[in-house]
Amino acid sequence: MNLESKTERLTSTVVSICETVCSQYEICIQMLDGKEYQTLYKVMKKEQRIQRMGEIIEHKIRELKPYLQGTSIDQRRLSASSNITKELIQIKDHARIVASFANRCKDPGARSCAQRTEQQFVKTLRMAMQLYQMKQLEDDSCLWTMMEDTKKSLLAFKEDVVASEWKQGLIESMHVTFDCVQHICDQVHHLYTGDQTYELV
Repeated sequence: MNLESKTERLTSTVVSICETVCSQYEICIQMLDGKEYQTLYKVMKKEQRIQRMGEIIEHKIRELKPYLQGTSIDQRRLSASSNITKELIQIKDHARIVASFANRCKDPGARSCAQRTEQQFVKTLRMAMQLYQMKQLEDDSCLWTMMEDTKKSLLAFKEDVVASEWKQGLIESMHVTFDCVQHICDQVHHLYTGDQTYELV
């Protein structure tokens, strides 16, 4: 297999791990929507798969590293792939908190608000992966618009939900997830532009 094919396979595997994280969170979203067939156990099963995929990606990166010393875009792709994977692995650990909230919370308004925020996380991650797969990037403004919308959803959840110890735990978890999603978007931005970060307003 040639170098280009190996690099494409790495990119594809990173997209796959992101999609698995998104599907893990979609289980949580359905739990928030009251779908009884979705359970915390299913969320935990996804954790195991995501962890294994992360190990595969790091192995692929170690294999490719000696061969991708040429152009900066190749080096950045390896770095971005590794960093994105680390953020996704961190995100997957917070899905269990969302699922626990869905099991415990009886407030339909809080459930609905949490659901909207989680949907926004998933939507933003999928957009980031669409851009990450491209050969070149002309404009990523759509991604940052989505990040702004995600930030608004998170702030709305924080303001609208009546405080309690376990609701506060979900808010803190959402903040960590938001930071991870932003770091992923930063990596995509850096991959194509070489700029370190994109500052949200």
